[in-house]
Amino acid sequence: MRALLLAWALALSTWAFADQVFETAKRENLRTLKTDVLEILTSVPPGTTLSIPQGTQPEYHLYRLPNGEIQRSSNGFLSNARILAVRPEHNDEFPPQRIAELNGSRNWISVTAIPVRDTGEFPALQVATPEADFLLSFEENGKPKFNFSTYYQKRFHGRLNLTVSSESQSNSERLKWAAIMDELQKAADRTVQTSTKYLYLPIEEARKASVDYETKDIVPSFGAWTIAVRATAVRNGFPNVPCAEFMSELLRQAYGRAGHDLFEDFSREKGTYLIWSTTAAVVNLANTLVKAGWIPWELATYRPPTGAIMAHFKATTPGHVYMAAGNDGRIIIDNGSPAGRQLGRTSDKTIKMLYYGGVFFLPPGILPRVW
Repeated sequence: MRALLLAWALALSTWAFADQVFETAKRENLRTLKTDVLEILTSVPPGTTLSIPQGTQPEYHLYRLPNGEIQRSSNGFLSNARILAVRPEHNDEFPPQRIAELNGSRNWISVTAIPVRDTGEFPALQVATPEADFLLSFEENGKPKFNFSTYYQKRFHGRLNLTVSSESQSNSERLKWAAIMDELQKAADRTVQTSTKYLYLPIEEARKASVDYETKDIVPSFGAWTIAVRATAVRNGFPNVPCAEFMSELLRQAYGRAGHDLFEDFSREKGTYLIWSTTAAVVNLANTLVKAGWIPWELATYRPPTGAIMAHFKATTPGHVYMAAGNDGRIIIDNGSPAGRQLGRTSDKTIKMLYYGGVFFLPPGILPRVW
C-alpha cells in the first residue's frame, strides 16, 4: 500500500508541480526562517520522501546549530521542502496531521540533503543580463566597483599582479602551466555543455577516494565535487563550508589529468600540502597557492579567465572561494552551485556574503586581460 501511495505521490508531484522528489539518506533538519536565521523546526528520519519545486535555487542565510551557535553555510538551503511520505516505522512520529501542519509552512533544507546524479552533462549557460542587485557592486561587464589594493599589496608583497613572461620560463614550464590551466577550464567551463564526470562520482567511490588521498597521496582523475563536498568535508566535520576543499580537489585532479606531479608544487616538505586540516581554511588556501608559485591578481583590474580560483572579499577566513566558469567571472561554479551560477541574477545579499570578489589566482605565466 505504501509503495502504491508513494508512486501516486511521485506521479502527482511530477505531473502537477514538476517537483524534484527524493528520499533522505539520513536524518535531516527542516528549518524555518526567523529574523534572518534558519531555526530547526523538526528533523525527519532516513527514508523520508521529500519534494522541492523544480528550479529552486540555493539561498544563503545564517543557521542555528542544536547547541545554539549560529553559523553560515556556503552550500546554502532550499526552500519550500514538503514531506510526501515517511517509512511505516515512523508513522507514529509523523502522522498525517503533523505532516499536513509542517507542509503548511515554508520549510528549508540544506542543499547537502539532495542526492546528486553522477552521470550526464551540465547544460551550457549564457551570460545573464545583469539585474539591479548585481549592478550595486559590479559594472555590467563584471568589473568590481570596489578594490582592496592596499591590503593585497601588503599581504602578497611583490607577488600581486606579477607578470611572469614566457621568455623567463623554460619550454617545459610553459607547457606544464598551460596543460594544468586547460584541465581546470575543462572542468569549470559552463558556457559549453560539460560532462558531469569532472565533478560527480558515486558516493562510495568518493568516500574511498577521499580516504586514499589522506592516507596514500592517491589523487583520482574525476569526481571533484562529490569527493570534496559529500565525502571529505562530511567525514572531517565541516559539511557546510567545503568551498576551499572543493577548489583544492579541482586543483589536485587538474594536475593529474595534465600529467604533472601535484607534489612537486604542493608538498609537506615545502609547507604547501593541500590537505583539509590546513587548506580548508580560505586564508590558508590563498597563502598556500602563493607560496607554491601561483600569482594573485586583482579583480578590480584584471578579468578572471575560466578556471581561475577566485576569492571573496580579502581571501580571509571566514570567507569563500569559487572558480570562474565563463564570461569574465560572471558565471562561476562553487560547492553550492556545481552546475554553474549566474552572478548577474544573484541577490545583493548573497553577493555581499559570498561573491564580493577581490582577487583570483593563476599559475605563473598565465596572464589575464585587463578590463
